[in-house]
Amino acid sequence: MNWLVEPFLVDIATHGWMAPFAVVLVSGGLALFWGAGMSLGYILGGKLGCVIGLGLCEVARGYLFTGFPWGLLGYIWIDTPVAHLASYFGAYGLTAITFGFCVLLAQSFYVRRKIMGLGFLFLVLLAVWTFGNSVRPTYSAPENATVIRLVQPNAPQDKKFDPKFAMDYFQRMLNFSQQAPQPDLIVWPETSLPIAYNFAADLILQIKEASQGVPVLVGALR
Repeated sequence: MNWLVEPFLVDIATHGWMAPFAVVLVSGGLALFWGAGMSLGYILGGKLGCVIGLGLCEVARGYLFTGFPWGLLGYIWIDTPVAHLASYFGAYGLTAITFGFCVLLAQSFYVRRKIMGLGFLFLVLLAVWTFGNSVRPTYSAPENATVIRLVQPNAPQDKKFDPKFAMDYFQRMLNFSQQAPQPDLIVWPETSLPIAYNFAADLILQIKEASQGVPVLVGALR
């Protein structure tokens, strides 16, 4: 959550002192959701109560006070067949399933024969993995479907704010935008321009030339 600090560093002399409070208070506030979830799990009782409590706290975190649905535990399965279960249960359901795995893992260390507990957990995970692989979603777009190209420069986190790499990422997005076949719309990330929009006339012209008449949505600072 270090990105919370960035806005306070724009005018560090005036607002920099607020940065530590932003990180601590937001982190502490979000921790209250998990505390409430564990309390609910204690009231409900048992392992299932723990899973239900934590699962509901994640739903609450995503919706209460306009919501902060970042970093759900279910996201760990994104690059695996288990992620396909989200088509049935959604991201929050997948998060609850993940909490279930965590409870089983913890419980396996308390059984008399730990190897049997871990073996059971492995079989459950294997079954879920296999089922997820069998329900791989398939989708075929109609021939006249609108095509939207999402452009992402894939900048490493440790270099994305380094000014000396800014034009490299800008050029990378230009290259992606002009590739054939032409889409119906091109979408760039927020703050895509390396300089403020007011002074980026030359860069805007390059984007227009690269898009070859295709509308482009660009995020920029003013």
